[in-house]
Amino acid sequence: MKVGFNSLNPIGLQSSVARTTKAIARSLERLATGSRVSRPADDIAGYRLGVNLDSQVRGLKQANLNVADSQNALETADTAIESQIQIVSRMREIALSAASETLNSSERESLNTELQSLLADYRRIVTTTNYNDQKLIDGSYSSKTIQMGANSGDQASMSLGNLSEQNIFTRLQGTGSFSTNQTFGSYGANDIDVADVNGDGNLDILGASVANGTVDVFLGNGHGAVTFASRMTASSLLSEVRTGDYDNDGILDVFAMDYINGAIAFFRGNGDGSFGTENTVTTGAGLGDGAASTDSFKLGDFNADGNLDIVSVGFLGNDVHYLQGDGSGGFNTVNTFESGLGLATRIQVGDINNDGKLDVIVEDSGASKTINYLGDGNGNFSLTSSQFSLSFEYQMGDFNRDGKLDFVTSAGAFYYGIGDGSFGTGPSVFASVAGKMAIGDINNDGILDIIGSSASLGRIRLGNGDGSFRTAPNISFTTTPQANALGDFNSDGVLDWAFGLGSPAAVGLSMGKGVNSYTGPMDVQTSAKATELINVLDNALEGLTRERSKAAALHSRLDFTYSANLLMTENLEEAKSRNSDVDMVLEVAELVRNQILQQSQIAVLTQANLNMKMTLQLLRTRN
Repeated sequence: MKVGFNSLNPIGLQSSVARTTKAIARSLERLATGSRVSRPADDIAGYRLGVNLDSQVRGLKQANLNVADSQNALETADTAIESQIQIVSRMREIALSAASETLNSSERESLNTELQSLLADYRRIVTTTNYNDQKLIDGSYSSKTIQMGANSGDQASMSLGNLSEQNIFTRLQGTGSFSTNQTFGSYGANDIDVADVNGDGNLDILGASVANGTVDVFLGNGHGAVTFASRMTASSLLSEVRTGDYDNDGILDVFAMDYINGAIAFFRGNGDGSFGTENTVTTGAGLGDGAASTDSFKLGDFNADGNLDIVSVGFLGNDVHYLQGDGSGGFNTVNTFESGLGLATRIQVGDINNDGKLDVIVEDSGASKTINYLGDGNGNFSLTSSQFSLSFEYQMGDFNRDGKLDFVTSAGAFYYGIGDGSFGTGPSVFASVAGKMAIGDINNDGILDIIGSSASLGRIRLGNGDGSFRTAPNISFTTTPQANALGDFNSDGVLDWAFGLGSPAAVGLSMGKGVNSYTGPMDVQTSAKATELINVLDNALEGLTRERSKAAALHSRLDFTYSANLLMTENLEEAKSRNSDVDMVLEVAELVRNQILQQSQIAVLTQANLNMKMTLQLLRTRN
């Protein structure tokens, strides 16, 4: 009997069963772990992508922990700054109270004691505010790196300001220097005045042109620039310009010297920077000489009636005149209270005997002396003294801080006020400023300084407070200014230099430079100190508010960063899930298929083995 070979190969069937068993084991592992890719062998590209996504997710979660930590530091600082603001606000209330001169010494001492206590607590907050053993508001918490993302470049820098006493209780102080000058307009200006003629709170400039008989108005914007606004035209030539309210309507008017006709031209202000037509009043000075003068008339209330009056001298005349204002735009008959002078060239006014009444000082260049006239408050003047050989421009002010008016000359001489209407010769002589003088505290040290110009240079002399002066660096002009004035044109608390040019432009500005400086120990022992402290505390509140706003802005930025990181984390986790997680439906179906296949393979393998056994048994039987 012929026996055929069985085509079922048990060895091949065993290999198939092994592969199916392995597939079943892989499916069971995936179903147990929920992960499609557990090792590189499962999916090389998928495994690599999964590792990268997991790293990004974990990095973003750590970054958000960093962000939250930084926000905690900012919130700690914010709480401290809020307390400081409350302290400074109370200190300001104390300063306002102490600024009143009605307080007695006991009340003032009590206020000062509270002020010092609050200041001590302010210092304590600065030194004790810390987070994670790092001080926050003493200036040392600077340029701290925040790792706010999952990658090396995802960083931000965090800094908190120095809120120490020395850095916060400051005021802007002038350096005594000025920036490069800028010019405005087209008509030359032989004299200027600065005032707020349109009532917007910003200083404006008025420039008088001798050649054109005009006064040009330049309105300031409060940021260091002026714009031409209007022009007043006179019937004659004008040499000087002043501002004052001659009709008591609360609006500044303009006065200008008609040096040809010996008259004062005045223009009624409209309150918007424009002015009415020309009116004139004859001073009786009898100029008519064709030569322009400086400081030939001054304005003031000389009879204490609340109305603006005029005193004047003639360039070639020999008289001094007083015109009484009626408060409605008119001036009464000229009162000549001095005649027979040699050559009256300049006039200044001030209370030189400290009686609360305006006095008059005249420079008689013909006799090379000054003549002092004391006012009685009723419009009358009496000669008190003739002093000094003087043929230079001069300005008056309290230069040695003794409460009495002094005067300085452009040649560099200082004369100190006695307080009785006379003056003494000062011991100091300072470098000449040549001419076109103006005075003011340009470096904010509480002491009057001097500016002047010649040879296309602006000359600066800083006061020392004792009647002496030191020289500061000059500034350069394209041409020598014909007139100078000081005022704050950019609202920074530092005086700026306004000047008038004969040509080619009308007026110009050179901005005063300033730096914030610590004011030193604070107290309210006097009304003057309390008044000064109010400005310091205003600056402190502004500084604290600014620093708190900066911290709040960074905190807000970190809020957005935190939210963005959360959203990105969710998206990356979803991507990681799509890449690595098993599809349960498909995997269960694959498992069932492989289990059925395994059972079939085992059955077939069993049958193949059985066939082999039957064949062997038949062979044995035959033998």
